[in-house]
Amino acid sequence: MKYIIKQGKSVNEAIGLALEELKTTLEKVDVKILSEGSAGFLGLFGKKDASVKVYPKFDTISTIETLMYSYLKNMNINSQVEVIKQSDSHVLVEIKDEGLGYLIGKHGSTLNALEHLINLSINRQSPYHLYITLNIGNYLQTRRETLQRLAQNIAVKVKNSKTTYVFEPMKSQERKIIHAALQNTKNIKTSSIGDEPDRKVAVEYVG
Repeated sequence: MKYIIKQGKSVNEAIGLALEELKTTLEKVDVKILSEGSAGFLGLFGKKDASVKVYPKFDTISTIETLMYSYLKNMNINSQVEVIKQSDSHVLVEIKDEGLGYLIGKHGSTLNALEHLINLSINRQSPYHLYITLNIGNYLQTRRETLQRLAQNIAVKVKNSKTTYVFEPMKSQERKIIHAALQNTKNIKTSSIGDEPDRKVAVEYVG
């Protein structure tokens, strides 16, 4: 069980019911208040219970760090790892080694595969969804600049031919780079098509 949702006459009552079912204490959980409830008109009409989501505390940084070192050890890679929390749902993992080009692979294919594996593994353990991005050296910055140049070149070709160009499947972050690079380009419209993991960016000429 990753989390439990409980209702009660008050937030405290709802939390208490959740703790009782989880057989734990407040110090060992995180609580998200979904609704503080409402007494309703004269305490009779429109009355609404409070609602909370309760899940066990999860050490995001430590868990991801342990997992990463385990994977790297199995690959005979002895590198330092830095786990950086970007937001509540996004974590950046920096692999501190410039000489790991083979771990990146062509167009980032190997690194993307490892990233996908890490995301699957950590989200089996985490009570809330996390998105983990892996980076080696200056790869992410270089990849961003490459995609931005590619997007501009494709836009020129689409304008000249007045046709639509569809990129190869990309992960969400890379699709966002293409969209952002072309969002203010005259006569060009971008859209994402298809389903994950084969979702692609289409660049379309609009007159």
